[in-house]
Amino acid sequence: DLRGISFRGATLILADLRRADLRHADLAGADLRDADLAGADLRGSLFVTQSQLEAANGDAGTRLSPSLARPAHWADVAMPAPRYSPRCSTSGAASSSITHHAHDDRP
Repeated sequence: DLRGISFRGATLILADLRRADLRHADLAGADLRDADLAGADLRGSLFVTQSQLEAANGDAGTRLSPSLARPAHWADVAMPAPRYSPRCSTSGAASSSITHHAHDDRP
């Protein structure tokens, strides 16, 4: 939930903002080049410009304020939700721990 956060002047190049709630977030001067806005909600975002959207990537599920147009290069369909959280590690000891706990639900 990134509602109301100030990203004023932030460098968000290649940022993964899929399904982010950016309602009322301040995007004045934020660099959104190649940021992934698939499924993000930008309705009511402050100071977001058409040129910022043109530099970013989105899809049919990206919600925009009525004053903004969906860029032509954005996907025509909504992308499916990622299968795994990008923060979830499935390698090494973390994987063993996850597997162990998944089978540790005996009465």
